[in-house]
Amino acid sequence: MTILTPRAVRERTGPEVYGAAKAAGILTVAGLATGLSNLAFNIVVARGSGADRYGGIGTLLSLVTVASFLALGIGYAVARRTAIHELHPRLVLRGAARSMVPWFACLVPLLIAVGPTSDFLRLSSGLPVAIALGVVLTMLVGSLATGVLIGCRRFRLVAGLNMSSALTRVGLGAVLPRFFDATDAALVATLIPVAMVCVGAMLLVVRISQPAHAVSEAPPTNRHDAVGHGLPRDSLAGAIGSMALWAVWAAPLVAARHNLASADSGRFAAAQVLSGSVLFIVAPVTMAFFPTISKHRDGNAVVAGMVISASLALLGSVGLVMFGPLFMTHVYGAQFSTSPWLFLEFGLSATSVAMATFALWASRARYGRRSRVTVIALVALALEATAGGVFSPGQGALAVAPFGALFVAAMAALLMAAIREGGIPPVVKRLTGARVASING
Repeated sequence: MTILTPRAVRERTGPEVYGAAKAAGILTVAGLATGLSNLAFNIVVARGSGADRYGGIGTLLSLVTVASFLALGIGYAVARRTAIHELHPRLVLRGAARSMVPWFACLVPLLIAVGPTSDFLRLSSGLPVAIALGVVLTMLVGSLATGVLIGCRRFRLVAGLNMSSALTRVGLGAVLPRFFDATDAALVATLIPVAMVCVGAMLLVVRISQPAHAVSEAPPTNRHDAVGHGLPRDSLAGAIGSMALWAVWAAPLVAARHNLASADSGRFAAAQVLSGSVLFIVAPVTMAFFPTISKHRDGNAVVAGMVISASLALLGSVGLVMFGPLFMTHVYGAQFSTSPWLFLEFGLSATSVAMATFALWASRARYGRRSRVTVIALVALALEATAGGVFSPGQGALAVAPFGALFVAAMAALLMAAIREGGIPPVVKRLTGARVASING
């Protein structure tokens, strides 16, 4: 029987995979702290606004999160280039900014949708939606520098930035409602920490870009140009898949807000936010493995990351079922009381979204813009929308809808791939086997 000592694991998986697993441990601890801070922020906002108003606030914050995945797509696209090309970090940041800044102007037309969005969410004014757009724009700018840090494997710096931002958000969430409307305060308390991360990440990139860095300040022109070439396209491709997955997770919340009574939608929103902590805990695993998968195309790294992600997600789901109802009653308040069955359904959905998220970015790290996970996510979102339009689902059906939609879409994709490639084994081998692909952007 082999003893799984750190040395044995390192020898079996290789130093790169072992290093990514260690980074995943560090980032998971930071992700847990960030998730708890996010939960604390929502508790503060929920208790201050009450169930009737929290449904609108929670829905708007979830929609901001969906839009912010464009920033995640940019960050991982920049990280992939940083890991592959090994250029000077300052040059990567400069090339990425040159290619992406003009695209940020695409957010301007969204100002037209401020009024209709406010009316749909039953908000008293359009100011919260306008602030939300400011949050997204700031995230986009900051994602350029954050992507460089991830590609350089400066995970401790990224973890420090995220934890500082989360703690600042909690503090602002407790103070600002004393001076502003609860909805406006929640959005401002989100904007300020995001701006802090943006400025801090840029300063850190400048700091690590010292002459001691192994790569010259003057790389060949073709490698320099490769940083920005196709970056907007790659960012958008990744963002579509990532946003589709989060939209699959958030769609039941929007449906609950629109179809259920205000108090019921508030309880549903609070339970979903608590269940979303599973996604916060698992997300750092993707970040830790992404540069390694990008650079080495190592199938072992994909399998190891998937196993770690699944283990953490299932552990978090068990915790939701055991402690979620008590937490809701005693921390949020008696008006937010929720059954264990609802958390079981949310746990299944959170686990499926977490696994699909890792699969999405692992696929993009290995193959560039190509990813069948994006198609699966879009099909799952369409299934949710169709089912919601045909039926009038209750809280339980809404909570388990992301799991059901992703399962059906994934099984359909697997069946089609098996028919095309002559069986299940070739599909599994292609998904897990090492592959040396050409560098795509």
